[in-house]
Amino acid sequence: MVSFLPLPMTGPTIRQHCSHDLDEHVEHLDGWQLRYEQLGRGRFEGRFAEVRLDGLQVFREHTSQPVRQRGTLMPATLGFAFVDAEGEIGNGAYDGHPIGPEELLCSHDGDIDLRTPPDCCLTGLVVDAAVLRMQLGESADADLAALPPGRIAPLLPAGSAGLRLRRGVHRVLAAALDAHDGAARLPDAADRLELLEALAEVIRCGQVPDETLRGRARLELVNRTCALMLEQLHTVDPQDTPTLETLARQIGTSARTLGYAFQSVLGLSPMQYLRTLRFNLVRGELRRSRQRESIYDIATRHGFWHFGHFSVDYRRQFGERPSDTLARVRPMDN
Repeated sequence: MVSFLPLPMTGPTIRQHCSHDLDEHVEHLDGWQLRYEQLGRGRFEGRFAEVRLDGLQVFREHTSQPVRQRGTLMPATLGFAFVDAEGEIGNGAYDGHPIGPEELLCSHDGDIDLRTPPDCCLTGLVVDAAVLRMQLGESADADLAALPPGRIAPLLPAGSAGLRLRRGVHRVLAAALDAHDGAARLPDAADRLELLEALAEVIRCGQVPDETLRGRARLELVNRTCALMLEQLHTVDPQDTPTLETLARQIGTSARTLGYAFQSVLGLSPMQYLRTLRFNLVRGELRRSRQRESIYDIATRHGFWHFGHFSVDYRRQFGERPSDTLARVRPMDN
């Protein structure tokens, strides 16, 4: 259940940043409790811009590589976003449901689980629940109760209302960034009201696709398997990497069903994801490393026994060598 406590009421503020490091990118997402995993291979580039009005955060995030985003937004808020992609938007998924080109994604009092397509631009807004309730008026209880509780679900925009909301978000961001450069005015109360009116109309008229339930079942299967993978990576000998058949048997499903669920939710096979997870764990240890432990020791701890192959594959995955990652956090030897 959402507890409706308002965000601090402040004037318009604008913030933007660019990063070539996934973890650094996440660190700049102020107030969002999110974990990112890079799923695609190559150097990561991320950009984030936001404008905050009273009880409203309008944002745009660009990620060059496919990533999985998990976590929560700020407490007592609701999030709504559109996904634009340079490539095939069908490579993205939200709560286990493939993303459609005209869908508005809704985060309502629950955990976020989003897989972005390559070259993804996520634009949207996070609204203080109390502000949204005020905008919805007497129907607020019924309107918010119709949103899927405790989970993320796609919400189809209702024709002109959805288009109006999308255009409003883009217009506010453009005006804010132009004003930040001294070229235009800041977004004002009229812009804020227009966004809230469009959002309220979309909520009242939107429909939740029937496929959502099946998508959640696939997502739950994937999440259980991911948790099992992570547990085994920390407790089992690195030489005993689990097989697809072993994982399926432990989860209580077939290898075929498990493979389909992973492809649907993450766009990877279970074994591809397991390898990606191991690379992300190595990268995390390298970024936290302050001691004299070697890259080789960290790599072998996660089952990468052939250092030459590991270095090549690491660079293919992240667009940099393991030593480049380490050099940013460990001072050079004199």
